[in-house]
Amino acid sequence: MQRAFRVLSCLFLTVLLAACATSSRIDSARDPALPGQSPGAATLRPDSSGLPALAALDGLVEAAGNRETSEICEIGNIQGRDFLAKSDNAFVTEDHKLLLTSTSGSHAWAVYEAFNAGSEISSCVLFASALAPGYYIALPDFTIGRWEFSELNPPNGNPFTIDLEAAERISPKQRQYFALVAVDGGQLLVDYALSNIKCISPQDSSVATTPFRELELLDCGGRPGLFFNSDEQQLRFGLAGSSAPAGPEDWQFSTVDSGNVGGIMQAVLHQGRPVVLYASFEDESLWLAWSGKAQPLADSDWQRRQLVPGANCKYCSIASSGDRLHIAWFRNDPLDSDVDNFYGYLDYGYTSGSDPQDSFSSYRLAELGNSSFAEFARPALALIDAEPAIAIVNVIPGVENRLLFL
Repeated sequence: MQRAFRVLSCLFLTVLLAACATSSRIDSARDPALPGQSPGAATLRPDSSGLPALAALDGLVEAAGNRETSEICEIGNIQGRDFLAKSDNAFVTEDHKLLLTSTSGSHAWAVYEAFNAGSEISSCVLFASALAPGYYIALPDFTIGRWEFSELNPPNGNPFTIDLEAAERISPKQRQYFALVAVDGGQLLVDYALSNIKCISPQDSSVATTPFRELELLDCGGRPGLFFNSDEQQLRFGLAGSSAPAGPEDWQFSTVDSGNVGGIMQAVLHQGRPVVLYASFEDESLWLAWSGKAQPLADSDWQRRQLVPGANCKYCSIASSGDRLHIAWFRNDPLDSDVDNFYGYLDYGYTSGSDPQDSFSSYRLAELGNSSFAEFARPALALIDAEPAIAIVNVIPGVENRLLFL
């Protein structure tokens, strides 16, 4: 399935420049003077000597705890105070912003996680208002294990877009980070960051115009296969022509059954071929349909059989162990003809061999309900250590609710 990803992340920064007595000096070269500056205004280049090692970043996040429900006021709103680490000359203000200060020949920094409820962020758009000399943005490169610095961002209000989606920006624990650095007598006031969740917008496509709500989806050799009931009282199967069908023209349909159709069904792959278990709408008898092909396309590709006549089946489940098919279903008591008490049973059956046409044996496993009644429930069926296991919720209103495992 094709997906389009959309992210909008905006970081609002107010940058004020002033001298400050507290600073963190580093021994680095200087950038050339920016346009409009005198040659003596060349700016100190940052280095990574004061920033945390990349290997420590994920640990800083874990040490910060659950920031989604504690430090961060609302999902996606990262305030200036929500840093992971900072230099000594960075201070939290009374209104929860972070003020980075530096003196001539020094720098101040803060590290943030591009964070939104644990979701991946593709980019941040930084908005800055600054006087000379400007500030730097540092991004981690986890492939080489060091920070990479942007060019000096000039003192203007132009937005600066940071790409965080590149593979080298993703930490070993699938997190993303950036650092902000004030230099050479600058002050950087970090207000907050808006980091929206990366949205997954799947390309949807119409398959058919007349389905009922009950359906089953299978992976048929990398192509979607759908069982569904149509309003023509037919059990239909649609096979897509590719893994990403765009519309009805990309599907080929076949009729599985046109007379014993109901709303209850469950499908499974058995030896790589689709099999569906379903109940007749007319008498709630239990039916099995299967194809001898991994990717059936025509009506003639399907065979079917009635497993249990008049089964009063309400819900059913099916599983394949490869050598046989296993089936479980909720059966309403046949004496409860007006279905007012819902007194029922949990039944189980299996084929004697791998061929769906092999003989079928069934057994009653449990009574569900009493003189009050039990609500219908779908049994969950799985193969554990090659043996069938069944779980079902037994709800008897006003008496007790039980989760049974057999």
